[in-house]
Formats: sequence, C-alpha cells, structure tokens
Amino acid sequence: MRSQQRITDVIDLKRVVVKRDREVTELKAKISEMEIAMLKKEIAEVSSCLLSDAKITTLEVILKSNVAQTKFEAFQSEVKVLQTEAKAKEIEINSLKESAALKSNVKVLQTEVKAKGIEINALKESAALKSNVKAAQSEIKAFKSDHQVENEKRRAGSNEEHTMRFGPAIFSL
Repeated sequence: MRSQQRITDVIDLKRVVVKRDREVTELKAKISEMEIAMLKKEIAEVSSCLLSDAKITTLEVILKSNVAQTKFEAFQSEVKVLQTEAKAKEIEINSLKESAALKSNVKVLQTEVKAKGIEINALKESAALKSNVKAAQSEIKAFKSDHQVENEKRRAGSNEEHTMRFGPAIFSL
C-alpha cells in the first residue's frame, strides 16, 4: 500500500516537473517576446524623445528585465528542487521493488523448506512402515519356528506313545 502511494507520489512529482518545465519554456518565450517588444518600444521612444527621456526609459527597461530574470531564476531553482525530489522518490520506489522481490524469494524458499519437511516426514513414515514390516516378518518367523517346534514335539510324543503302546518292534520294521 505504501509503495503504491509512493509510486503515485513520484508520478505526481514527475507531472509537476513536466508542468514546471513547460511553464519555464513559456516564461522564456514570454520574456523574449517582452524583451523584443520592450526593445522595439524603447527604440521608438528613444528616437522620438529627448536624450534624457531615452536614458530614463532605458533604465526602466533594464530594471524590468532584471526583475523578470530574478523571477525566472527563482522558478528554475524550484524546478530543480522538484526534480531532485522526483529522483529521490524514484530511488525509494526501486528500493521497495527490490525489497518486494526479496520477500518473494523468501516466501519461495519457505515453501521449498515446507515441501522438504513434508518429504522428510513421508520418508520417516516409510522407514517406520518398513521397520514395522520387518518386525512383523520377524514375528511370523518366530511363530513359524515355534509352531514347527511344537509339531516336532507332537510327532516325537506321538512316536513315544506308539512305542509304549505297541512296543519298539512296530517302529523297527
């Protein structure tokens, strides 16, 4: 929001500078026209008046010209100040743009870090599942081993039972 306001301020300052430049150009043209008109007028007056009248008129023209020149110089100084302010605003805008770009890069990096975190969690879950599978396989092997031992005991017990009932001769055949 602030950067948009600053951009607007810079644009407004540039408009003012352009407007002031036009006014300076117009003032220069008016001053030139005034000087030409005054000079023509003075020439006409000098030629028609006495020498003393001509001197007075010349002094008036010089005074008027000096006043106009002073006003013009003051206006030029104001234009330079506005141009400097516009450049400062432009630099500030560029700085804000760079700051926005850096913030955008930080957000991208944060997103990448989150994605890597999710990936790591998925790998951890996968490792946990593999561990659970291995544990289950070990339990199955232990169960099979226990079951096999029980079967062998039953077979051995049943052989002994038969031997006791029927004697060793049956099994030795």
